[in-house]
Formats: sequence, C-alpha cells, structure tokens
Amino acid sequence: MKLFSTDHFHALAVLALLFPMALNAQDFNAEPYYGELNLSAGFQPDPLIRSLIAGGTTAVNSQNAGCSGFITGAPDFRLNYTRGDYGLGIFAASDIDTTLIVRAPDGQWHCNDDSEHLSGLNPGLSFSSPASGRYDIWVGVYSSENSLKDARLVITELATSSWSTLDLDTEQQASPTPPAARWFGDDSGIWPEDGVCDDAYYSGSGAGS
Repeated sequence: MKLFSTDHFHALAVLALLFPMALNAQDFNAEPYYGELNLSAGFQPDPLIRSLIAGGTTAVNSQNAGCSGFITGAPDFRLNYTRGDYGLGIFAASDIDTTLIVRAPDGQWHCNDDSEHLSGLNPGLSFSSPASGRYDIWVGVYSSENSLKDARLVITELATSSWSTLDLDTEQQASPTPPAARWFGDDSGIWPEDGVCDDAYYSGSGAGS
C-alpha cells in the first residue's frame, strides 16, 4: 500500500484552506460600502443612481450562477425593496467592462456581464416579478486590471426598452442619501411628538403640512 508523502499532506492542507475561501468570496452579510436604501414600488425619482468604484481584487465565486469578474468581499450596495405592480431593474453604467452580481431575497444569485438592453459592455438584471426583501448588489469588473474605476449603479422600475436611452448624468442628482446619514430633526418646536412627521423630506400619509 502506497502511503501519502509529506508533500501530499501539505498540498491537501493548502486545498482545504483555499476551498472555503472560494465558497465565501462574497460576504452578503457584510456592511455595504455605498450604503443601504429602503424603497417601495412606485418610488420617485426613478431611476435612482449611485456613483461608486467598480470591482476589486476578489474573484467572484464561480459556483454562484456562473458569475464572473472581480469584486470586493462586501456588497457595494443593499436595497430593501417592497414589491408592488412593477418590475425591478438593476444595472450598471461605466466606460469599462463591468459585471453585476445580485443576491435576491430568496437567497438565489443572479449575474450578468453584458446586457442586451444596454449599450457597450454594461450589465443589467431585470426582475419581472420582484420579491420583497433584501437585494445585495456588487458591481464588478470583468478584468482585474480595470478594478477601481468609476461606475454608476442604477435602480429603476422603468421598462428595459428605456434603459439605454436614460440620461444618467442628468439624473445623477437624484441619488439619495443613505438612511443612516439623513437628519431627522428633533422634538423641539410647538408640535413635538404629535404623531406626524414634520420633516419636509417626506410626504404622504402621516406627514405634517
């Protein structure tokens, strides 16, 4: 019977260390680099746009729905979405070849490299019947040499047929502040704690005049 040599054991030990790392290339529970946002169907303005730096040094876990590219370990952005009567679109726009990786609320991974609905090498994903819940989003790069380049993440309920015609530079000002960074005022004034929201940022049911 042939015994394993010391070199064999060293090789097996290295593989044992590398394999778990590959399985955990994306940590969807990590704090997203570019914030978190709560949106409900019918949100305005649409599209919502977030500027970010695409890619990283971590190869995407290839076991996740055939995803490709290089990303950061933590998500770039997290969307908490409440569904309605619209589809949900998530895509990236950049001058470089980007990829898109999304973990949907049901735990399934969705990926795209070059979308048929966009020009150039921009990726996009369309959810015709989106689930309510958390979407963890990465904007990667196809080639690691393009990491750390400018890109825009776009979230929209508009039809895919309009994606390529959107003026993303004009709409960039619509990018919202992450919830944690908003100032919600205080309880000073003549109507403190009266059960309505007096912050002018908000409108609709429960908002003060």
